[in-house]
Amino acid sequence: MFSISRPRSSGIAVRTVQGRGHAQCGFIELALDPQGGRARIATLTPSGSAIHDQIREAAMESERAFMSALAAAERKLLLNLLRRLHESLPAVEAATRDHFTQHHPHALQRRGPKDSES
Repeated sequence: MFSISRPRSSGIAVRTVQGRGHAQCGFIELALDPQGGRARIATLTPSGSAIHDQIREAAMESERAFMSALAAAERKLLLNLLRRLHESLPAVEAATRDHFTQHHPHALQRRGPKDSES
């Protein structure tokens, strides 16, 4: 089965977290990054960790039900294929970026320098 790690902090945009009310609900704490102080670090609180556990449990049960339609060998094959596809994403992103650079450079300019640089 898939494994889900339990991150203590995330690269999620602060706007996203604040807009969804996670900090106001007490699920996360926001603090300035001690190394430079410009970035904000989101950390799960104990209540956020408890909600995470509940969601993870429900997701794992859904996954078990979903994967039960496949035989063990089919599940293994599916996971291997998904892993290979995931590992190829950097090459796909590079090919897409190259295509847009060659054929649609104006599209990259609209995205701004942060998104078009890699």
